[in-house]
Amino acid sequence: MKNIKFSNSYIVKKNVNFVKREYSIASKHKQENKKVKWGSYLSMINRLKISLSLLKKKKYRNWLDIGSGTGKFFLLADKINFKTDDRVGIEMNKNLIKYSKKKIYKFKTKFINSDIVKLKDKKKYELVTLIGVLQNCGHHPEFFLKKIIRKVKGRGIFFLTTKNINWKKFKKKGVLFEKEHSWFDIEDLENILKKLKLKILKKGGFIADKNKIVKINNAHSFFILARKND
Repeated sequence: MKNIKFSNSYIVKKNVNFVKREYSIASKHKQENKKVKWGSYLSMINRLKISLSLLKKKKYRNWLDIGSGTGKFFLLADKINFKTDDRVGIEMNKNLIKYSKKKIYKFKTKFINSDIVKLKDKKKYELVTLIGVLQNCGHHPEFFLKKIIRKVKGRGIFFLTTKNINWKKFKKKGVLFEKEHSWFDIEDLENILKKLKLKILKKGGFIADKNKIVKINNAHSFFILARKND
């Protein structure tokens, strides 16, 4: 498979060790959103709620959340009775793993301290989520996504959110904010997912502070909901 050219995206080159150091420092904050480098608690919660609203129409036997952070995604899933028989959060930072394990979950939940690209097990999942991780993962996005999609079962669902380079505010001001993170053109990511045999089911922008789904160019971030076709 030929590599995808990220001609319209802004890709930051960071190695995994650098990202680990960033989150090692951040994880010591008292505020939960700052532990995972989210701008505000409200935007963190709303981002996760929007994600669950797009996923809850289907039942999944098992679920893998990559970059599970503080475990808040699973807690919010519990509140709306988003049941899975088996769910796993994978997180590189040990402090965040310890923080997550202190919480009480309604359904069976396991956490693994690892980088997803180094995970050796062959287990696959009906649902794999990647919330706000792609822009600061320490890997080239195409390599990272190839590794992740291997964990999705045939006919399984993959869901991601990430930063949107086509936000209209950038076009007006001609300035890209937060250059320490990657910003993506959604078509670049769609091309990768299609080559990896995923069908795009739904996509859109969202404004986390307002808990609102909008057109892609009106949003700082976008989501892609896709299904694996093999």
